[in-house]
Amino acid sequence: MQGILLRLAAIALITAMSAIIHQLAKTLPVGQIMAWRSGVAIVVIVAFAIRFGGTQSLVPKHLGNHAIRGLLGGLAMAFSFTSLAYLPVANASALGYLAPLISLPLAAWLLGERMTRWLVVAAMLGLLGIGLMLWAELERPDYSRGSLIGMGAGLGFALTWAMVRIHVKRMSSYESAASISLSFALASMAMGLVTWPFGWNGLTSMSLFLLVCAGLLGAFGHILSVEAVKRAKVSTLAPFDYFGLIFALGIDAVVFAVVPGPLALLGMVVIVVAGLIAVLQEARAQRHTVS
Repeated sequence: MQGILLRLAAIALITAMSAIIHQLAKTLPVGQIMAWRSGVAIVVIVAFAIRFGGTQSLVPKHLGNHAIRGLLGGLAMAFSFTSLAYLPVANASALGYLAPLISLPLAAWLLGERMTRWLVVAAMLGLLGIGLMLWAELERPDYSRGSLIGMGAGLGFALTWAMVRIHVKRMSSYESAASISLSFALASMAMGLVTWPFGWNGLTSMSLFLLVCAGLLGAFGHILSVEAVKRAKVSTLAPFDYFGLIFALGIDAVVFAVVPGPLALLGMVVIVVAGLIAVLQEARAQRHTVS
């Protein structure tokens, strides 16, 4: 129960961070947001690691794998923030739930894990959900090219995040959570800083406050997620990730006065169902492996 509560708290924090990113992206470029969000997170990660694990937990064992993880994680963040810039929070979040659908076929290819009939069904449902959401976007009266950019970025996030999941699964057997988190934050900040010469916007006191909040929420959300995994099995926690969509729908309705249409909502539900099928299949495979 502790693990479940921690996971729900982590999801709430990360969803709140997504809402802040959505608001900031109206006035700031994605690269600037990435740099600030990651920079604040680095301070939190280092302080947390020193307090609970010592500086040794921050030292990587294989720099090459950290570089790959950092690059993939940075790309995933860029895609995610771009999607949030053009889509409502719930729509962008729903596309992110495609990651489990993509990661399981990748695991079968790269790690030799077995594909199942239910996984194929989940993949087909996921594609149906994408089609429904895309159709809903095209039918919106205020439709613009930005909607397609947001959808494309959301799919890019799902793909890169699926690759991150597979890579971290390999790394977690010999690297600490602190070192993995730190390499991700450093790479993401570096990728954000690269965009500085292309033009960053001036910060108001409110935008600076929101940038710091985004960094803190993201960092503590990640820490709580790691702590949740220590207290409960991943297969037990995974279904609760989908509460994030409920949080996102609530934020869209209350904060941004955005309510998805029936077609978009149906697409989100279909994607969630597909993701749950994939997660449950993964849990079943893990139980069979243990037995």
